[in-house]
Amino acid sequence: MNDHNLTAAQQITPRELMLFTSVFLLALLISIFVCSIPQAKAKDAKYILLIETMPVPAVLESTYWFKEELKDLGYIEGENLKLVIINLNGDKEGAEAKINELLLQEQPDLVVTNATLASQIAYKILQDTKIPIIFFTVGAPVKAGLVQAIDLPSGKNITGKVKMLPSRIRQTVVTRLLSGLSPKKAIRIGYIYPDYPSAIGDLQHLTENKSNLEFVPYKITYRAVPKGMPQMIEDTIKGMTALENQVDYWWESAGPLGEINEYTETLLKYSKKPIVYGHRMESVQSGALVSLVVSLEANGRETAQLADSILNGKKPGEIAVTPVTSFLLGINLQTAIDLQIVVPKDILELAGDNVYR
Repeated sequence: MNDHNLTAAQQITPRELMLFTSVFLLALLISIFVCSIPQAKAKDAKYILLIETMPVPAVLESTYWFKEELKDLGYIEGENLKLVIINLNGDKEGAEAKINELLLQEQPDLVVTNATLASQIAYKILQDTKIPIIFFTVGAPVKAGLVQAIDLPSGKNITGKVKMLPSRIRQTVVTRLLSGLSPKKAIRIGYIYPDYPSAIGDLQHLTENKSNLEFVPYKITYRAVPKGMPQMIEDTIKGMTALENQVDYWWESAGPLGEINEYTETLLKYSKKPIVYGHRMESVQSGALVSLVVSLEANGRETAQLADSILNGKKPGEIAVTPVTSFLLGINLQTAIDLQIVVPKDILELAGDNVYR
């Protein structure tokens, strides 16, 4: 059919053709504009590279709350945020190459490191760059060589949150609980630990403080987690055998060994000596006398707030490195009864709902 065969009703007038063309062009412009929005957002998105040391509960839960706080602050992945997370699985050897590979692909606006090993390696790579770094889930950042002091700005491209209550406070609580049992002699505390930075730093802090707690250390070789954990547990048993007659109690190690249930279970199973201090609240639930632990929710959320400040222009070297502000105290009343310990009222009140039997 050609134009000559159209009826009068079927013919398109010049005015209708002009209107049709205008509508078509308008629709085309709208579609181009709409399609360009995600691209613009992706281009303007802030890129955070989050590096986890190993897949242990404290690390994974802290990352979870970090992400939750970012959402609450208005960061949406795929829109105004690009978040890349890698886990090093506790592997020192391949970690540096893995991080460098990601940095070559695209330079992040911020690097966030979760736990000590990841923080040390990332800082080694980035300390002479302008890329800002935030560390968290790190118990002893000074001993780990990340910063010169706590409660002060670093003056460099790094800041962070400290995941450890000061050792003197932990020791004071334990000393108060045990003071009625052996007030005139030193209390011998076994400390089995891997040669891992946070564990080494924790032991140094504990032994530097003057108290009637005498720490008896036994060092084992750190092995990548989770693959090397069975061997570290075997080495822990050897350490317990060596120290059994030299100690009165056990104090759980900081670092990767103290983060797993098997460590607590091993101390309880293979020794008649009680655990006086647990590294996790789960340790107290299992039978350790007492623990003072950082709130992992606060750990993640406070780190995300630091990230927000830096992404909005604040320099990390101007932000003081501070401990996480929220801590939890837990106590096992059954263990206290077995040890004939009268728990002070103020300690029970501080424990709140974290009192176990």
